Amino acid sequence: MAMHMKFVFSLLLSLILTIGVYAQETQDQGNTKEKPRFWDRASFGGNFSFFSSREFTFIEFSPLLAYSLNQRFTVGGGPIYIYTKERYFFGGSPVSIRSNTYGGRSFVRADLAGPLFAYTELEAANTRFATIDNQTTERGWVPALYLGGGVLQPFGRRGGIGIMVLYDLLYDNRRSYNNSPVTYRMLFFF
Repeated sequence: MAMHMKFVFSLLLSLILTIGVYAQETQDQGNTKEKPRFWDRASFGGNFSFFSSREFTFIEFSPLLAYSLNQRFTVGGGPIYIYTKERYFFGGSPVSIRSNTYGGRSFVRADLAGPLFAYTELEAANTRFATIDNQTTERGWVPALYLGGGVLQPFGRRGGIGIMVLYDLLYDNRRSYNNSPVTYRMLFFF
């Protein structure tokens, strides 16, 4: 029950932040005569990761659609997909464990000073995790609420490349698909 309450709280917090940012944008636009078109403020980006060795394969594909509400705030979201394959040897025989994680995420980014930004993201991922007795696995939805920040180097009119450090406030070492509540990411927008 506690995990369910954390998820509901996280969802409400993200909605409140997004509504507050939207209200600020509406107030800022009240003084302008021409409203910008959606695609003039939209950008695409995301994460793509690939790692493979003899014992482990990791592939992540997480595209994003971002929308600049004003000069300071950007909101967006998109799907996530992660494939992992781990190879073990038990009694001389190879055993492979494959996992597919999928879900979605939404974020709010606030540009601070210069290239620095603050970032929050709400993610829901359907993944496989160990049961309490660690004898079997089950599949379920696992929420994550990331808070952090980073550095963004813009290029072009809407593009940029950045790095960020995030902390998952809802991290559960048994259920979360990451090995740590701290996550490092590189992001691209074009």
